[in-house]
Amino acid sequence: MKKRLFALLLAAGLTLSLAACGDPAADSSGDPSADPSADASAAPSEQIEVDLTQALLPFAAGMQAGDTALTVNGQEVPADLFLYWLALNCTYFQQSYGLPLDTYGDVVFQDSLSMTAYYILLEQKALEEGCPLTDEQRSAIQEALLADGQETYDNRKLLFDLSDETMEFIYSVSDYYDNLLNALTAQPTQDELNNYVYHAKHILLLTVDMEGTPTVQEDGSYAYPSLDEETIAEKKALADDLLAQLRASDDPEALFDELMNEYSEDTGLESNPDGYTTTVGQMVAAFEDTALALNFGEISDVVESSYGYHIILRGEVEDLDGYADQYRQSQLSGQIDQWIEDAQITPVETIENLDVASFYNRYTAWQEAMAEQLQAESGADVSASPDPSASPAQSASAE
Repeated sequence: MKKRLFALLLAAGLTLSLAACGDPAADSSGDPSADPSADASAAPSEQIEVDLTQALLPFAAGMQAGDTALTVNGQEVPADLFLYWLALNCTYFQQSYGLPLDTYGDVVFQDSLSMTAYYILLEQKALEEGCPLTDEQRSAIQEALLADGQETYDNRKLLFDLSDETMEFIYSVSDYYDNLLNALTAQPTQDELNNYVYHAKHILLLTVDMEGTPTVQEDGSYAYPSLDEETIAEKKALADDLLAQLRASDDPEALFDELMNEYSEDTGLESNPDGYTTTVGQMVAAFEDTALALNFGEISDVVESSYGYHIILRGEVEDLDGYADQYRQSQLSGQIDQWIEDAQITPVETIENLDVASFYNRYTAWQEAMAEQLQAESGADVSASPDPSASPAQSASAE
């Protein structure tokens, strides 16, 4: 779940509105199966007496915007940047999973550290690789920041308690990403693409009960209950018989489709009648390794995976060159993963001791109160959402 959450957050960018932030729906029971909509607790703005004479971050976290929140490879990261990502992370976590921050705050906190390090490392590595922001990119960032006028810009800074430097950084990371992509990756060869994206059909005979309750493995995958040994033996015998028919056929590809439609127990067959086009890392290892080892039009032997017995037919991918950008992004993603793994990420004591649920409740309560005050003063609709078109994750999320 943590890996999936991190990937989704990269795509979330700056698109969340104040209205979306306003109801964390925290479930104090700690039961992940609980319905967050049934929580009887009041909204943060009703629970907390907001002091608008304080700025957002002193009120919510006891820190000034310019205080150091953590260091990444020795570089100091300001509190406003980290706490911005932490609040965004909290919102997305609760909207997507409906789980209480009282219980899962540590998950959100650790992901926020990784997210912040991700963006800081983009800047660090861009400078190391000699591909910093260009004058043209810096000008475009300034235009984007002020696209809705000075008043809107000032309100965004106020509602998130962000410095000018942090606002500019948030809007710059997609450029750092693009610069690194161009500096560190090249257009892939046809062989590289064929080892990255592949098309395959399969006949699957299940040896597990897909309607049973799965258990979650250490790698995050699901393991379904096994069928009885006699049924599994029957499935293996049927798989061997189907393979023998294919080996003896004068037109094995045509027969493959007939047998697949008659016997395959793949629950995705109806929506994928012509097979799957996918990239490496998306399928179970036994399926993927076998498919990639096949020549186009070749049929595999019977292969066993955690789901059952497969017979696989590899086909050619239409518009293979259309996956070139995705391939390059995957290559850079692997490098970034290694940078994060090798990075020295050190939060300060105040951040380490932060109560995530309490911080988020106070953060959103203050934002709601301030947005209402600004709206009353100006008569205009005030949102706490920075410009979605400037999302720092536009490029990074393409992985």
